[in-house]
Amino acid sequence: MSNFNDDGRFDNNMGSFQNQNNQYGNDVNYTYNGDGDEVSIGTWVLILIGTGIPIVNIIVLLFLAFGSSNTTLKNYGKAGLIMACVAILLVGCANIIS
Repeated sequence: MSNFNDDGRFDNNMGSFQNQNNQYGNDVNYTYNGDGDEVSIGTWVLILIGTGIPIVNIIVLLFLAFGSSNTTLKNYGKAGLIMACVAILLVGCANIIS
């Protein structure tokens, strides 16, 4: 059974979306993937505590980036690793210059 009505509207408890034309006249579809892939508040608290501890934060980010099955956590882990690499490079360059 589809969540879309005959006129293209999507209705769910999370809200109501409908097809709209953007400024270029193209049809824009808004879809909600209600597959239960949300991350709980408790999980975010544990992740933030883990990433706040030196050395452990790299391990946590590696686990999230490459070991998690949740797309949101994978992206968070990858972004955190990129930021950690940038920070290490900046500190290394600052030490070389001074």
